[in-house]
Amino acid sequence: MAESETLEYHVEHLLPVRSLVTLWAPSGIGKTFVMLDLALHVAAGKPWHDHPVQQSPVLYVVGEGFAGMRSRVAAWCAEHEVEPSWLDPWIGFRRIPFDVASADTCNEVRAELASKRLAPGLVILDTLSANAAPGFDESKTADMKLLLDGARALRDDFACSVILVHHTGHDQSRERGSSDLRAAMDVSLSLKTTGGDMRLLTIEKARDFAAPDPIKLALRERHGARVIERLSSLEEGLKPAQRAVLLVLAEVGQGEPVKASDWQRSAGYAAGHFYRLREELLKLKLILNVPKKGYALTEGGAAVVAESQAADLLTHSHSALIGQNESGIHSLSSPPPTRGEYESDSGALAA
Repeated sequence: MAESETLEYHVEHLLPVRSLVTLWAPSGIGKTFVMLDLALHVAAGKPWHDHPVQQSPVLYVVGEGFAGMRSRVAAWCAEHEVEPSWLDPWIGFRRIPFDVASADTCNEVRAELASKRLAPGLVILDTLSANAAPGFDESKTADMKLLLDGARALRDDFACSVILVHHTGHDQSRERGSSDLRAAMDVSLSLKTTGGDMRLLTIEKARDFAAPDPIKLALRERHGARVIERLSSLEEGLKPAQRAVLLVLAEVGQGEPVKASDWQRSAGYAAGHFYRLREELLKLKLILNVPKKGYALTEGGAAVVAESQAADLLTHSHSALIGQNESGIHSLSSPPPTRGEYESDSGALAA
């Protein structure tokens, strides 16, 4: 079907409303960081790396790695200058995964969500296998059909989008398991590493809209954890070592040319490695050779440095963090309940 002008999005030209979506990637390259980044942007109503967003309540089912969510969300809030408590009415986390294919279990979850007035427009199941029945075989068509039927039921009951975070197969070229998974999806997203801190998010399938070009992201240390950043056109393909020596040049020179020997000594790289990096930066036109004076940043190099330095500034103004409870749906800053599987968000969520 051709893209319609009336097609609504959670994230424009990436995530339509009331859609089934997969994000698949090899283990350990940051798919949960990307998914959490997208979820928090939707909950906050903030554009996701230049893509307009329709603000929606989010339920994030954390089947793996719950312990790290507290620091990750705190880092995201500091990075984007968002008070965590402000997000409480817009996002909830559930530590305990549930069998999406079990009608009884899903009905219990729906009833609990209704009692908490949590009406998510976006449900994220991280990961697919963690939210399946014991003994689930993703390569069996019958097993996959049951899980997909459960995902459709969630989508239809809440009029929401459902995202399944999944792993790749052995050759890492496609999502793991039955081909019925991709066939059922409205959108299929892949995440791959291209070396260093760069990640490439590609829309492998878009049922109802024209897929944009792959999105280049970076996974970087910020505020005691890692956060996702969109690479600027100046930074695309820039190696960590290239960026590092560029920052040293800016720090040592303070706007004035720096002799190569002084620059190399301050950077701390072996001479051979340093001079290779210098030549690469010259080819990228991020530095220039000022005769008899040394090396200085070009306008493009100064822009990369300014962006990197701005991203490195720590924000200490937000002290509220995620609650410490180990189960159920809970908010970012409200104290956890002493009993019960769920913790409600502070404040009602709009339907």
